[in-house]
Amino acid sequence: MSKDTQVMFYVMDTNARFGPRVHQIENTNYSLRNDEMTPVPVRHALMFLADPAFRVFDQDKNKVERSVRAHGSEEIKLQPHQTVATFHELSKEALLVRARKEVGGESFKTSSKREELIEFLIHGRTDPVKKVEADPAELPVSDGGVDTELSDDDIIADSDAEEDPSAVLGNG
Repeated sequence: MSKDTQVMFYVMDTNARFGPRVHQIENTNYSLRNDEMTPVPVRHALMFLADPAFRVFDQDKNKVERSVRAHGSEEIKLQPHQTVATFHELSKEALLVRARKEVGGESFKTSSKREELIEFLIHGRTDPVKKVEADPAELPVSDGGVDTELSDDDIIADSDAEEDPSAVLGNG
């Protein structure tokens, strides 16, 4: 993507109270102010989120927050090297890696179409544990694998174990 067409975010430095402060990211200098938004490429703008003194805004000038709310009330904190992206923003290779980690996704090949990978990641995931509703009276009794009832011969009193340890081990 050329510099003219790349998506730009905006950054403000709240510590720049007496004029602009210059910050360098990957050999690029940014002169940031407290009172105006400075356009910065998205990748660099998100790096400023590591410090709460910076305010970062998206291309529509909506404030970007460092944390993301997950399903429910759990809060996910992003590390400075992480970002939130849609599946459509990911490379085919990144989609393939994610799809192969899902149940049912191990069959995808490098020749799989990008659209198929996205469709699978959005809609095709299957729950590896299926919930089964059953009436206990209808469940099978036992297949002989586990003996669920104890006989009097199976019970060893504590006093027997103290007197003869081989009784516990079945060597007696």
